[in-house]
Amino acid sequence: MTPSTATAGLRARAAVAFAAAAGVYAAVWPHELGLALAAFLLGCREAWWPAAVTPWLAGSGPGRIDAACLASRGRLAVAAVALAGIAMNLLLAAGATALARQPHRTGMSLSPLGRTRQVFTLLIALANGAEAVSYLVPNALWPRADMATAIAAAGAGRLPWLAAGLVLAGIFAWALRAPLRESAESLASPALPARFWRWGLVGYTLAVAAAALISRGVYG
Repeated sequence: MTPSTATAGLRARAAVAFAAAAGVYAAVWPHELGLALAAFLLGCREAWWPAAVTPWLAGSGPGRIDAACLASRGRLAVAAVALAGIAMNLLLAAGATALARQPHRTGMSLSPLGRTRQVFTLLIALANGAEAVSYLVPNALWPRADMATAIAAAGAGRLPWLAAGLVLAGIFAWALRAPLRESAESLASPALPARFWRWGLVGYTLAVAAAALISRGVYG
């Protein structure tokens, strides 16, 4: 391996690490924005922008929401606000998945910039999908945070949310197979083959979901 090749490989790994961190921020910030915006539209919050997102993300929240005001709007309003963050994650995951799948659907040959864009959109899709599914599946069985509020307010029990989460997880897994494979192949090098990157991307998804669960377990 020549020095120039080693440098290029190091830059590629640094870019992926940066994109992976950006993907997490692109899941947590919009989630809290969804909660704040929904409460604002219902007249139970003064500002639409989330004021309690920490730089390190753990323990982030939308900021103060007038619970009495929200309760006066009825159970559906309470459930809508609780689910707004998850809905934002699902929308972003769906949009990023569509962008990441575009080269596969059209059969286009990607330039280096196009491959970089595909990896970045894939990471956003994986982070947002992991955030949403981590609420709908584990927190349907062990209600915490937004899901505890949504389950209590909707009055539908836990099983519908669990079923919805499993179905959505299956859809995202199927839709992201090709982009994940293509991204892994574009990142592959003699030192780090495509198999390493495939499992690394899967591990990233699981790590984001686990971090979200741990944060909710610690901070509520």
